[in-house]
Amino acid sequence: MNRQVVKMVVMVVMVFVVCWAPLQVIILFGVLNKYDRLPEWFSHVEFFAYFLAYSNSLWNPVLYGGFNNAFRKGFSRLFRCRKPTVVLNGK
Repeated sequence: MNRQVVKMVVMVVMVFVVCWAPLQVIILFGVLNKYDRLPEWFSHVEFFAYFLAYSNSLWNPVLYGGFNNAFRKGFSRLFRCRKPTVVLNGK
């Protein structure tokens, strides 16, 4: 059980670093830029870096669901599209 938790935490941290590191590098590049203008490609790479950073929120439930059965069952119960059953006359 503990190994599973350690694996999950390591994966969550790795995905966090992979998702947020490009944005931090782009921001640092923009701040430390020696020139008056930023390169032409900067805005495209910046958009991708922001997209990747915000996608981290998408990956967390996927990772938790992949490593934790209880979370997976609760998550699937949350998204079931069934109508609740109604009991009539105690039957």
